[in-house]
Amino acid sequence: PGLLARLGTALLSLLSFTFVFLTGIEFLRFVSYRAVFYTQEGNTEVTSWEWRAVLHESGVWRPLVVDLGLILLFVVQHSIMAAQTVKSWTVACCGVLQRSLYVLATAATLQVVLMRYWQKVDEAPPLWSPRSEPWNNWLPLACFVLHTVAWLVIFSVVLIFDYPELMGLKQVSRQTLELPPPPPRH
Repeated sequence: PGLLARLGTALLSLLSFTFVFLTGIEFLRFVSYRAVFYTQEGNTEVTSWEWRAVLHESGVWRPLVVDLGLILLFVVQHSIMAAQTVKSWTVACCGVLQRSLYVLATAATLQVVLMRYWQKVDEAPPLWSPRSEPWNNWLPLACFVLHTVAWLVIFSVVLIFDYPELMGLKQVSRQTLELPPPPPRH
């Protein structure tokens, strides 16, 4: 391909990377800070009889079914894009942009389908509440520390992997700079 085509491919890959990166930040906010921004009001005492009664109400089941459907849509999209047939078709169609297209489609599904249409279960009591002694002092701190450590582990694993290759940037940069493809991994 000519210089203009290679630069266009590089620009598309960078735009894909930017969207994926911003989606990752939005996902972190969605998972981590949703409980902080959307707190439970009123009585937060948990009793088993409340849940037995609540499970018979459609106001509880509807959001649970919708959320399960959203998770299944994400899994199906991710699985279809990972199928060898689809991979070979996207390589034939998009060439070196195949990986960038894969991560872009996954981020778009996560952003548009899962995070936008996720529904809270408002009509149910909380599953658990740390607002009674002795839980109200140390349990929120322990959960925060565990949550932070989990995200740090995830970020460190991403750094261990070849992140530019994972995002499709390395493949596009090699083509843009007219470098030979890397040897296949075994």
